[in-house]
Amino acid sequence: MSARTEQGGFSLLEAIVALTLLALSGAALFTWIDSSARNLQRASQATERALVRINALELVANVNPADRPEGKVEAGPFTFRWAARALEPMQDARAYPRGMSLYQVGLFETTVQVSDRRRGLVEEVTLRQIGWKKVRELDVD
Repeated sequence: MSARTEQGGFSLLEAIVALTLLALSGAALFTWIDSSARNLQRASQATERALVRINALELVANVNPADRPEGKVEAGPFTFRWAARALEPMQDARAYPRGMSLYQVGLFETTVQVSDRRRGLVEEVTLRQIGWKKVRELDVD
């Protein structure tokens, strides 16, 4: 008769293989979490830049570059500075059906710089705008 005993449990080799698989899975999981955290941070920064650009565009949408070619507005932690330069000289606008308009118009390139008190320059946006200037009065004849 053979005296063979059945032992239950894991052998040392099985335990080492299990721990190796667990370590590899953990490393892959930590790499994935780190990658996700970096992607979330980049998405958050992109969203912040987009909101800053939208605010800059909304600000200069109400500015007539022929009237105020330069300016500065402070809003919370941000400072918006703009400077406009003429791309086309001011010229008489046409009014349908009469001909000459009351206004002169010109094409301007406006650059808006947005800075933050903590971080300095945050964003710079360049756009083209129409500037206008009233040069005539309405003739009521």
